[in-house]
Amino acid sequence: MNSICDHLADIQQRIAACEASAGRPPGSVTLLAVSKHQSIAKIRAAAEAGQRHLGENYLQEALIKMPLLDDLPIEWHFIGHIQSNKTRGIASHFDWVHSVSSARVAQRLSDQRPASLPPLNICLQVNLHPENGREGIIAEELREIATLSAELPRLRLRGIMAGSDAAQERLDQIVRVVAIEMVAEVCSAYVMRAGEVLELFATEGLRPEAVHRTRLRVGEGLVGRIAAAARPLALADAQAHPDFAYRPETGEEIYHSLMGVPVLRDERVLGVLAIQNRTWRQYSEDDVETLQTIAMIVAELVASGELVNPHEMAESRGGASLPMRLGGLRLNPGLAVAPALLHEPHVVIRHIVAEDIDTEERRLRDAVAAMQQGIDQLFEQVVRVAKPGARFCFRNFVGHTEIPERFRNGIVEDEEAGRRAILGDRSCLQARIVICRIVK
Repeated sequence: MNSICDHLADIQQRIAACEASAGRPPGSVTLLAVSKHQSIAKIRAAAEAGQRHLGENYLQEALIKMPLLDDLPIEWHFIGHIQSNKTRGIASHFDWVHSVSSARVAQRLSDQRPASLPPLNICLQVNLHPENGREGIIAEELREIATLSAELPRLRLRGIMAGSDAAQERLDQIVRVVAIEMVAEVCSAYVMRAGEVLELFATEGLRPEAVHRTRLRVGEGLVGRIAAAARPLALADAQAHPDFAYRPETGEEIYHSLMGVPVLRDERVLGVLAIQNRTWRQYSEDDVETLQTIAMIVAELVASGELVNPHEMAESRGGASLPMRLGGLRLNPGLAVAPALLHEPHVVIRHIVAEDIDTEERRLRDAVAAMQQGIDQLFEQVVRVAKPGARFCFRNFVGHTEIPERFRNGIVEDEEAGRRAILGDRSCLQARIVICRIVK
């Protein structure tokens, strides 16, 4: 972990130089290190090297890390989106909150801050461009909410968080900074568009006219390969690689080495971040790790929906824009098993322990009701198109260790009995539906 210590020392020296040039007293600028998705070993190495302020985006992830690091003098900052049902956990475990976006959230944080802890330091999140649909307090309401927050007994208003740049401008700034900091002639950001197409959205070093013009399909070229494999790639002689795809509008023929990493969020590839050099550069593991860290920041920017309309990706998800062959399994003549359509992306379960049992029970009841309605609609559709004499075998299976056998062989008719069967044991809440087969 020596590289972490070295990086911190270098950053602190540069901060000190900036303080001196601006006429500010030494130590007046605080470095906040974002520790989300980082291992306990790396966080501990940074803390032991003197990094006291750490930022986390997700409450559940932070609650796992905090007990393992409570022997260190860390000040925890919450920098992610605040959900109403998470305010109690945030108020109880963090020292700072940087994303208070409403009077309601401020009031809840104050009410739920334990009396044994000092007042919670907060920053108000301001949205200077409400038309972009992002979270934040609009400028016209800032004075009122700031006054309210300053008067809440368990909060300490420390400042505001605001950015006036559009998403494209922020992405342009990121690639410029990365190119300088990583000593690269080129840094480029590719963003996933509908139909699994990677579009060049920002570049420092390639020809400006290539932006929003150069496109690569997933699997095409080195950038497409990085997206397809969802893994980093570092090549000292990129042009000699068999997957190299030359795009004349970029002017990249003078650059020989390339390193790229996927832009990932919730196990989905949102784009590719790449750097290039004229020399045959051997990129180190530290170089790869640094670019991966920056890619996490780019992932949050892409996921915000400001660069690409989320509806565009939702409509194309599942291959609607590209020809796709779905494999199946032939069982008997006229009978096969195969996926017809992927309706939703893979869901990553982040919150394993329910914070509000009653809310979770209500959500489950609503889900089971929607499931029953969907089965009824599917059955009606099959009956309408079926040939005379067709036979059907449907089964609604609600999985639970204690469900009576009579509930396993058909749709539950008695709503209250079904509720007891599903919710009888809070420690084993699960429900699933299996439609077994349709027989001609």
